[in-house]
Amino acid sequence: MDESIPIIDVTFGISQLGGDESLFHRMLFKFSHEFAETPSTVKQAISSNNFEEAKIQVHTTKGISGNLGLAALYECSKVLDKQIKDKAISDATLNEFDTVMQETCEAIEHLDIVESPTADLSGEATQEAFYSLSQKLERHEFIDDAELHTLVSGLALSDDDKTKVVELIEELQYEKALVLLERCKDE
Repeated sequence: MDESIPIIDVTFGISQLGGDESLFHRMLFKFSHEFAETPSTVKQAISSNNFEEAKIQVHTTKGISGNLGLAALYECSKVLDKQIKDKAISDATLNEFDTVMQETCEAIEHLDIVESPTADLSGEATQEAFYSLSQKLERHEFIDDAELHTLVSGLALSDDDKTKVVELIEELQYEKALVLLERCKDE
């Protein structure tokens, strides 16, 4: 692993989520708990010649780690993703993927967490985020995770309401998400 690449680029990760530090920390912990076993899953898939499953696992890890600023894991995933695509997988890269994942999860678990209040955004930025998200929901547009979290972090909502909105959207319950957004807007 290139020692000059940070395990977690906190500044980048927070900026990806519209400056919402609390959301960033929640996303990191969710990542750590959901992806810690991915290297084992990938190794098992490769040993079973299930390259498609291995590629999906690594590609997903690459995308999410890139969006969250997990720089070392992103770089390692990028190399492994290409090797799987080319069916030229090296044991060294697989072992590095495992090691970097462990280091990343440990770094996440040891982050100093300071809960920040709801992001202090201008009324105009909040209205823009509300309008953009509402329009996408009304049109039943797919919203990828990075865009969803950026839009939601721009809303003047409590952390609990932000979490509820994200959960409803992830469950494709757009009408319920719209009702919650409207209710929160009127408060």
